[in-house]
Amino acid sequence: MDPKILVVEDDPETLDIVTITLEQNGYQVISAANGLEGLTVALSESPRLIITDLKMPAMDGLEMVRQLRRRASAEYVPIVVMTAYRMEHQTDAIMAGADRVLGKPFTPDLLMSCVRSLLRGISKGNSG
Repeated sequence: MDPKILVVEDDPETLDIVTITLEQNGYQVISAANGLEGLTVALSESPRLIITDLKMPAMDGLEMVRQLRRRASAEYVPIVVMTAYRMEHQTDAIMAGADRVLGKPFTPDLLMSCVRSLLRGISKGNSG
């Protein structure tokens, strides 16, 4: 069974790019259109990794990350935050509990390097 990755993104074009990149590299992708939906899907589907945008309707990525880190079932799931925002927002993401921040735009190679690195850390028994 391929590792399951949750992608939380409200922009259909970005969602497509990330989904296609992950699927071409052998990952199973589930998606959500905002942080509220992402929180629900993350808790019900138990993905091995979560990739989320920051700015979204209903609940932003920062709040979703904070809430996931408060749940025992998602406390150690690696989270990658994608953002086009300034450095202070990137710092906020790390402070909220994100493991990595990818600045937009990013290349598929950079995305996959980040994903593989975080998943490799899990398989070695590291929690972050």
